[in-house]
Amino acid sequence: DGKRQTRICSFEGEVMTVWTVNHHEDGELVKDCDFNLETGEISNRRDFDEGDGDFVRTYVPEEEDGCYSKVEGTESTILDNAKDRVCWWHMSCGRVLGMHDNKLLEYDEKTLSPLGIVVEDLEGKEVIVADEGSVVILREEGCDDLSSLHVVQPNADGSYWKRFQGNKLRRMEEKKRIDIARRIVEDMGSAK
Repeated sequence: DGKRQTRICSFEGEVMTVWTVNHHEDGELVKDCDFNLETGEISNRRDFDEGDGDFVRTYVPEEEDGCYSKVEGTESTILDNAKDRVCWWHMSCGRVLGMHDNKLLEYDEKTLSPLGIVVEDLEGKEVIVADEGSVVILREEGCDDLSSLHVVQPNADGSYWKRFQGNKLRRMEEKKRIDIARRIVEDMGSAK
């Protein structure tokens, strides 16, 4: 598919260098960036041009970037217009989620680098962060029908990016969060 690549990290003192091996160009090794483990600063970033084809680009959150959504208290935060919105927030568990390019992504808590895709396509959906950041709900834009709800469930390890399906205990925990989401959306509807 032209997208297979490998990442290699090398370390020298407090600096980690990230390299990409392009398996479609005879194993070409390209330096992506240097990451200072002590300060958290990224330097020597590789520039990607429009000729990189279908390379997946993503927003990397930064403190004080103006895209942080503070989620607290019992008020629900509704994030709509996912196609054009760039924002990120902390869940109550400390995990970092964000919206970019019509996708819901999970970021590393310390480096804020992307870990993986939580939801591939948010087109036509509102993202509701509720219950002090413990529940993420997807809802069809402008629809108050409970059947349009989808609760984003964390994996067994607490992360959100998708890898595999859960077991019975996890499904019971998912049902509990769905019940919380349903209650919150019903309350929101009656408050209109």
